[in-house]
Amino acid sequence: MTEALEIALQFSHLDVARQLLLETNPSNESLVLASRAGDTELVTDILQKLGAPGCTCLESLQAAVIRGHLQTIDVLLQLLPDVSSALEDNPSLYLDAIGSGKSEVLKRLLDVGRAQLPVEVGSNLLRLAAQAGHLAVIRELIRRIGEPAVGQCDGGRHGYEELVELLLRQGVDPNSSDVEGHTPFICAIQSGNPRVFKALLNASARITDASQSHSTLIPEAVRPGQDGDVIRSLMEAGCDLLE
Repeated sequence: MTEALEIALQFSHLDVARQLLLETNPSNESLVLASRAGDTELVTDILQKLGAPGCTCLESLQAAVIRGHLQTIDVLLQLLPDVSSALEDNPSLYLDAIGSGKSEVLKRLLDVGRAQLPVEVGSNLLRLAAQAGHLAVIRELIRRIGEPAVGQCDGGRHGYEELVELLLRQGVDPNSSDVEGHTPFICAIQSGNPRVFKALLNASARITDASQSHSTLIPEAVRPGQDGDVIRSLMEAGCDLLE
């Protein structure tokens, strides 16, 4: 019967799972699956039968965080004997919250953990959120850690216009570069997104800082489908696209 309960939960047959739960003892896996499904009532009923230890609650919490089930998260957080220590020892939960794309999940973890993110940790989370394109999560992280660290314009590579504009408004240096020397301008050219390119230009980004050599811009700038305004701006900055 326990196996049948797990299968019902796995395939989201929640009404069937409720009936089976009346007739059998759940397993730790049952709790994880119910948390993944986000059925708070089932989670509570399983917990009452199971008396789950902290380690099982953490695994179930992770499942709920990944899916963004806020009510289930609240139930499981209450069972942790020391929430702050649990979150500090399991920073992957913050990464899972970013992966869910739901700022309210990240906010809840930060609030209950009473966490003041170190700038370095917050900046890494910000970079991951930027790469994923989760604008609401970006806003929450910026609210927590203040002005982003240099080089957080990863949105330029992916073409997320609102994300780039938000980061620029928050004070990101548009002329910063990554470890390979690529600036947001390089990323914008690679994305072929004229709105991102123009946002950087309006933020006083310097095309001449986009690379140590203008020649590295040429293959990207003149590829088929590139926006004409991008090419025109590069030419006005002195890039010889005919090299």
